[in-house]
Amino acid sequence: MLIIPAPVLASAQGNPSISVFLPEDRVSPGDETTLSFSILNAGEISVGGGASAEARVTTARDVKLTLFPGEAPIQVLTGTVPIGNVAEGESDPVPVKISVNENAAPGTYSLPVEIEYVYTFIIATGDVDSPGHYQRTKTVTQNVNLIVEPQPSFEIDQITLGPVLDGYGPLDIVLSNDGSETATAATITLTSESSQLTFSGAHGSQSVSAFVGDIPSGGSQSIQFEAQLAKGSMGIVHPVSLSISYTDEFGETQQSKSIKSGVSPVSDSGRFSVISNPTNLSLDQAADISFTINNDGEDAIFDARVFIQSTDPKLSFGGSHTAEYVVGNWPSSASKIVSFKSSLAEDSNVRPYPVIVEVIYKSSNNSDRTSYPVTVGVTPLGEQSFSITDVSTKLSVGSEGDLSATLVNDGPQSVENAVIVFTSDLQTISSLEEEYAVGSLSTGDSKSFKFSLDVSESADEGQRQISLSIRYRDSDGKSHVSDPIDVILTVSPELDVFEVSPVSSTFSPGGNGLLVLQVTNVDDETLTDISAKVFPESPITAGDDTAFIPKLSAGESTEIVFDISLSPAALDKIYPLDLDFQYDTNSGETLLSDTYQVPVEVDSATNGGQSAISTFLLPVGILIVIVAGGVYFYRRRQNSQVEK
Repeated sequence: MLIIPAPVLASAQGNPSISVFLPEDRVSPGDETTLSFSILNAGEISVGGGASAEARVTTARDVKLTLFPGEAPIQVLTGTVPIGNVAEGESDPVPVKISVNENAAPGTYSLPVEIEYVYTFIIATGDVDSPGHYQRTKTVTQNVNLIVEPQPSFEIDQITLGPVLDGYGPLDIVLSNDGSETATAATITLTSESSQLTFSGAHGSQSVSAFVGDIPSGGSQSIQFEAQLAKGSMGIVHPVSLSISYTDEFGETQQSKSIKSGVSPVSDSGRFSVISNPTNLSLDQAADISFTINNDGEDAIFDARVFIQSTDPKLSFGGSHTAEYVVGNWPSSASKIVSFKSSLAEDSNVRPYPVIVEVIYKSSNNSDRTSYPVTVGVTPLGEQSFSITDVSTKLSVGSEGDLSATLVNDGPQSVENAVIVFTSDLQTISSLEEEYAVGSLSTGDSKSFKFSLDVSESADEGQRQISLSIRYRDSDGKSHVSDPIDVILTVSPELDVFEVSPVSSTFSPGGNGLLVLQVTNVDDETLTDISAKVFPESPITAGDDTAFIPKLSAGESTEIVFDISLSPAALDKIYPLDLDFQYDTNSGETLLSDTYQVPVEVDSATNGGQSAISTFLLPVGILIVIVAGGVYFYRRRQNSQVEK
């Protein structure tokens, strides 16, 4: 219930009532279309007022529409659509562009549509000069249906031209319907996009049609046209396009999308055939292209030379677009393997590159001949790539740690003399060694590696990114460097080197004695020449504020003592005492620890103003310090004499 405080009176109260509709709700697989949504506002008035006030409370303002795909096989290409104000009635169409998946299954799908808007739900007037408006923001989600209609989908399974004799030959097409609907009363239109290929049955036209009837879903049709080739056009690929008109289930005529293809003529007098053309050529490495060519003729040939030509400027053979290989005598029905060193331009990609193959030879009657050209596609392998897996780090601020991981050769080539190179723009993380030699790696092989890293004290904890590159040689001995591979490191907060806990730390007001502390090395290396120093503040004073530990192995503990006194004015409570350590690491670096705080407890009940254990330990502690210091300096003197 809405309560309006007096003297405010409601002059109008109400709200918009929003509904969304999709009048044109049918699409087909593969469509890229625009859906037009209608928004209907059936405003509701709960307290009547003037026409202007009622229009205000029933108007949806700042309306925005967002379409979501839900479970439908579509992609929404338009984001949130701003609509503006929608008064009572129906809005203008709201366009949203979508793309329907090529393999979308026919059926009815529910699309969530979200409508967000602002409205004034009440207009209240305290007096005629001070109107009050109260507004709300509302979001409405409504589902609309989208129907994906069944449709044929056509593919060219096979297209051949030949054998060609005297410029004429059959062009055969096998067309399949991979869609979900039968194409009824289909007519196929074939168009040549090459001026050198025409259709004789159509009086030299570059377009020809044929009625093929019904093509059921999952079925196929074979169609043949008579083609004519211009002189000298046997050795090229001729581009063609195919379209199909048909009748759908509603009796309406539909036109398919154009299907692009290409056809290479085959001569009935062709003597040679290319059986295979394997290659190790990749986008970033030169390699051999091999052609296996068969002599299909009935006679042997002599003085044969295989001539190849690249028709794409990106593919070359030793810097030239042509190359030749001497074969010599060539028996009938025999195959020859010829190889050519090849390379690709830097901006090439993985696709077939056309190469024309011809054989120049002498026939059995010693006449010079040149075979009909055969065009084959040479498809390179992809760029050499690597990946880094099993990344493990143990790093913390102000200490050294390791990066361990595994390098994987993802191919497509084997590599030799591989070296992992550490690179980083970070000033706070460095590697003690910038390279790690891996050696040779076949495709799919992997090797583990490790870098020792140093994290400075100014580093921040958290995730940091470094890069690793792979320097290697290919099968020809040529050096390459891979693209950088990013690796995420996790840096933990700075770790304490020592753990300090009190052994005897209770004193009476005005008392004195030995403060006994246990020190544990929690680092992962042995530390030496450890000097401990306390920094007392009132009411604590220290007659002896330093202690010395010659050596402390990782995980080892020992006790240190300090002679301290408490002021008679000290209260019964716990006072903090600051303590730090200066020490040497295995690498010979002298470091200063963070400041530690140890508790010193004041208790009036302590015996005689001095703890019994302090009274006992004072001479013992002094004796331990004297003995330890004497041993330490004796060893140093002995080591000095040995070095001399």
